[in-house]
Amino acid sequence: MIAIFGKSLPTNFFEQMKEIIAKFETTQQPYACYEPLYKELMNNNIKANCSRFTDYSTLPPDTTLILSIGGDGTMLETLTIIRDSNIPIVGINTGKLGFLSEIFPEDISASMDWLLAREFRIQPRNVLEITSPDIEINTYNYALNDFTVRKNDHATLDRITVSVDNKYLNTYWADGLIISTATGSTAYSLSVGGPILVPESKSIILSPIASHNLTVRPMVLDGNSTIELTIEGRNNIHVATFDNRIIEIPSNTRFQIKSALFSLNMAQLEEHDFFKTLRNKLMWGIDKRN
Repeated sequence: MIAIFGKSLPTNFFEQMKEIIAKFETTQQPYACYEPLYKELMNNNIKANCSRFTDYSTLPPDTTLILSIGGDGTMLETLTIIRDSNIPIVGINTGKLGFLSEIFPEDISASMDWLLAREFRIQPRNVLEITSPDIEINTYNYALNDFTVRKNDHATLDRITVSVDNKYLNTYWADGLIISTATGSTAYSLSVGGPILVPESKSIILSPIASHNLTVRPMVLDGNSTIELTIEGRNNIHVATFDNRIIEIPSNTRFQIKSALFSLNMAQLEEHDFFKTLRNKLMWGIDKRN
């Protein structure tokens, strides 16, 4: 069984969806569709003879691969669907940058043939587990890209006290702090000056957001580290994000962050090259003199 997860699709992608569905049906490959996606397809006169699922609990137990159709945000949300099941994910990009998405619209035909033939390799990606002794976290408490604590829109600087493996590291006076995986090193962490890590790395990055002390810089920690932090500030309400899921938290909330006991398995086609992706998507080496 191959599952298809996606949210709202751009109208110019419906032809590609027809192509994907045709591949499944001509090869008699069983497949399941995320219920909201299935309804969108039906509303646009695209017939899909598939079973349906709505969340982790209704995902078919015999699922061996999940197609995440959308942008990087959709890929991040796919984690909440597969959780610790170890089902491989491959991203089909309908957006623009698409760092996490393996396949672009123009490559769908050949890529679907490779996927159906199981001609892909598995690349495990580190996932963060976030817990708190002070609050009940009312969202999925794992993150593929990053976990962030920050001030709300109307507050001054936050004070974020951090320890690593029970040893005091620093108190950050900043707009916030990003705790990032290697996967997230090309996302929010990169935008505040964090380093880029190869996806296979288990390391964890601490990247302050607009630190009041200019000598404070991002730091790379061993992936086996346990990070503990407390966030305080003049305003009693702060914000925590788990990838793209947001909750409000009170002052003096403590969090513990560490690598999860499971990984997210990315299905990669043989032609995938992370360094080529960096050059193409970040335009490395572009020189007007050439």
